[in-house]
Amino acid sequence: MKIAVISDTHDNLKKVEQFVNEIRDETPDYIIHLGDIVSPFVIPYLSELSIPGIIVKGNNDGDTDFLGELCYKAGFKFVIPPYKFTLDSKNFLITHRPLEKGKYKLDGIDYYLYGHTHYAKIEKTGKTLTVNPGTISGYVSGKSTFVFLDTALDKVELRNL
Repeated sequence: MKIAVISDTHDNLKKVEQFVNEIRDETPDYIIHLGDIVSPFVIPYLSELSIPGIIVKGNNDGDTDFLGELCYKAGFKFVIPPYKFTLDSKNFLITHRPLEKGKYKLDGIDYYLYGHTHYAKIEKTGKTLTVNPGTISGYVSGKSTFVFLDTALDKVELRNL
């Protein structure tokens, strides 16, 4: 399964539109947004991909009622972190902020995904692949990045916009 993983769009609609246009032809099967959409205006752009997905609440997300409503209409699940789920027979743990070391066990987790820092990071610890896709917005890090995750190949590719 091909999964587009993004975070911290922060209402930068120009960058969100650029992201959607860039991955549209690659037909990902699923999208994961790791929070800080900020306002619901981003959801219609992401829904243009016509794929299911999951969006985790970030610390800067406002109007979560309307955000949840738009996610529901677009076929996205809107969740409160930390959130565990299984997709393509792989176990995921997603959060917005990075987990405090030792607070959560990653036993049995194939992919731990988080955002918040605006800096991309990919690291394997034991059997868990930890991924931060950075930020689509480009704020803080100065780089607009996202990740393409292929669960069949267990491959993660960091990409720049």
